[in-house]
Amino acid sequence: MLQAEGTVQAVDRVAHTVTVKDAASGQATFNVNPDTTKLAELKAGDKVRVRMVRDAVITPASHPSANMTGQGAANADPMAHSNVAAEIVSVDQKTGVLALRGPKGAVFHIQASNAAQVAHLPAGTHVEVVYAPTANVSVSAAQ
Repeated sequence: MLQAEGTVQAVDRVAHTVTVKDAASGQATFNVNPDTTKLAELKAGDKVRVRMVRDAVITPASHPSANMTGQGAANADPMAHSNVAAEIVSVDQKTGVLALRGPKGAVFHIQASNAAQVAHLPAGTHVEVVYAPTANVSVSAAQ
């Protein structure tokens, strides 16, 4: 899950898209799930929270891949690609949240559907993260 806050720049009710600008002036357009986002209630200037959930499979790797050593996708955004090599930084035993270090050194988090499935993975383990091709995106008023 990726969650961020920003300001609505545009809403396309026909295409089910919302363009949001964050505090760092980054801008992105999201295809939103019409079942979880009330597009009729959103307008330019609204402060919103974007929540993106994307399924992923994490598989331990036998050795660091080229992507982990700085070659290949060294500038990759972990959420923008379908495959990312990473290293486990930590595993929260209770919640099943893994902190992973991506190819460029940025840490990102993945929530396991079952905490017991990832509890045995130690920090330092190299893994391959394979993301589903689509994500479920919802946009709601910021609290």
